[in-house]
Amino acid sequence: MFVKGTSTGNVTYERGGLLANKWHLVTAPVAGQNIKDFVENANNNIRVNTTVSPNRYAVAYYDDTQNAGSKWVYYDADFLANNPNTTFELGRSYSFSRATDGAVTFTGTLQTSNHQKTVVASKWNAIGNPFTAFVPVNANSNANFIQDNLNNFDANNIAIYVWDNSQNKYVDKSLVSSEASLAPGQGFFVKTKAAITNIDFIQDKRTIQPATGGTFGKTANTTPSISLTITSESTTVDTDIKYFDFATKGLDPGYDIGNFGGASLDIYTHLLEGSTGQDYTTQSLPDTDYEQMIIPIGIKASKGKEIVFKAIVENLPNNLKVYLEDREKNTFTNLSNNNENYKVILSENSSDIGRFYLHTTSQVLSTDNIEVANQNAFLTNNRNLRVIGFPKSKVCIYSVLGKEVLNTNSADANTNDVEIPTLKKGIYLLYITNSKTKYTKKILVK
Repeated sequence: MFVKGTSTGNVTYERGGLLANKWHLVTAPVAGQNIKDFVENANNNIRVNTTVSPNRYAVAYYDDTQNAGSKWVYYDADFLANNPNTTFELGRSYSFSRATDGAVTFTGTLQTSNHQKTVVASKWNAIGNPFTAFVPVNANSNANFIQDNLNNFDANNIAIYVWDNSQNKYVDKSLVSSEASLAPGQGFFVKTKAAITNIDFIQDKRTIQPATGGTFGKTANTTPSISLTITSESTTVDTDIKYFDFATKGLDPGYDIGNFGGASLDIYTHLLEGSTGQDYTTQSLPDTDYEQMIIPIGIKASKGKEIVFKAIVENLPNNLKVYLEDREKNTFTNLSNNNENYKVILSENSSDIGRFYLHTTSQVLSTDNIEVANQNAFLTNNRNLRVIGFPKSKVCIYSVLGKEVLNTNSADANTNDVEIPTLKKGIYLLYITNSKTKYTKKILVK
């Protein structure tokens, strides 16, 4: 429903396609819907947990200021009995779950003017389209939701994050994604930067359902790219590398998109330069010197399960091949063709980088090309880092919060002792890079 000007009276909006016992991130596209009436409406068939007292409804909002494991705040029978007039907040997303397949309905007044949604600075915020019309996420040149809020996002997360049932995780829609639009009732996450307390929804950006992109569809492009996937059991997740003439090896806000995290199966990359340990679901790189760029690949997966790597390669120079390096197995696997894959069973849980790397090269890679077996780095004491097999390399150490505590270069020798500053006890991230390789390791300062 697309209404311009002033609207009077109530409308009822139906959001369909909800699956039984699944969670859906939804926002009320009208103002004034009473939550108690909503959960007690038999047609909405909202699940109720009767094993706890008071009974708890399968309706929750997200609060990133809470401790891990308690960020979803559920409505219960006592709260709604004591606060019977509580309504859904316009522009805020809620997680719903029905007991059966079906729809939920919202009744209230239409929002036809600009809406400024209050958010928490420097946090993840679950918000949603407050209109009963579509809003372009990244289409229409500069006239879209991301461009309207470009200065409100965290620099690592200039995107919205929507739930993807096939990947079982939140995925990004950004300036480098295929064209997408927010449907009425569409909920999503954003990450705000410091001092930002509002996100803007601009009424004149409303549209009717677009011919493409209304369901986050793809459009053709000629951008060189690699989509690297891992599959475990029936779930496949991906991370994207895209190449542009303006991109750098460091952070390009809006073009390097941080990973949402939280999924039990995941894959991501780290920046080639200036990495602070941030995981990226999309990384943009220069479209030159492909052979000089080795991309660290991180995965999150459980031990004992088979992981299958594949790559979808588009528009790379014809002479280039894409190789996956496994430094634990000391192997290189050509993934340039869609029917090629690399299978591995993890001996322990994985949640970091340091084992897998992606190469784009015209060479036929093998362990004879790149020496990694005799490379190592470790602390001999709390003031000395021994670096083996990395002559004339850049050596950086970061705290787990991303603060750089060491940035230096190793000498032109196979074994180098690097003096490090006095550090507090804890875990730090070590990065060693040169023209041929990138080495990452956690180190423990005792």
